[in-house]
Amino acid sequence: MTAAPSTRARLAALALTLPLGLSLAAGCDTKSFGYAGQPIPEFFPLDKDRSWTYRECSPDDSACVPSGEINLAVDKVDTRTAGDTEISTLTYSLVDLATEDQTPSLTHVIEWSSDTDLGVAIWSWTAGDGTVTEFPEPVIVGEREMNTGDTVTTGAFTSTFVGLETCSIHWVPDPWECVHMRIDGDGSAPFEGDWWMASTWGASIMLPAGEDVPWVLAGATAVAGGE
Repeated sequence: MTAAPSTRARLAALALTLPLGLSLAAGCDTKSFGYAGQPIPEFFPLDKDRSWTYRECSPDDSACVPSGEINLAVDKVDTRTAGDTEISTLTYSLVDLATEDQTPSLTHVIEWSSDTDLGVAIWSWTAGDGTVTEFPEPVIVGEREMNTGDTVTTGAFTSTFVGLETCSIHWVPDPWECVHMRIDGDGSAPFEGDWWMASTWGASIMLPAGEDVPWVLAGATAVAGGE
């Protein structure tokens, strides 16, 4: 499904890879809309060849200092289509920076889609041991438009739009405006928990269910195919 023109225009206007410390606040300012609800897919872009790196610990928590030895690496590695929907495969791997080779250790894989038709959805996930869980229908993380407090339920999973919130990250000094989504389920899936997502760059903070320390964005790239 083709992204909305407003999203495409914003993406084209931004540098695809920014150096650490450069503010992206202006590019992530999505405060008001001419229709009811927030456009959730705009906060989880999956176009281009993308990768993200996260460090544990929030920069807002003075008592929590990231060790700097373990990073979470997320990479878009493949795409496929189901009807008019493009589905992106994202791998999630832990990287021990203290080791000599820093070989990523795969924890899980999630198939995502994000468009203005279905919204943001999860089609399947795969555990690190290769066990695949496919859903009879895609789990809707966020509908194309949602208001604060709205929920959507798919099978065992319920996603709630908690609201628009300011989120501080490691990558840039200025906070971003994020949509805060909470996914509740049966405790079996790695995507359960709280997600803060910003327009243009996507998942900025991830707090898995049952965990106390979030993964916070430390860097990202988005490169058009073939570049």
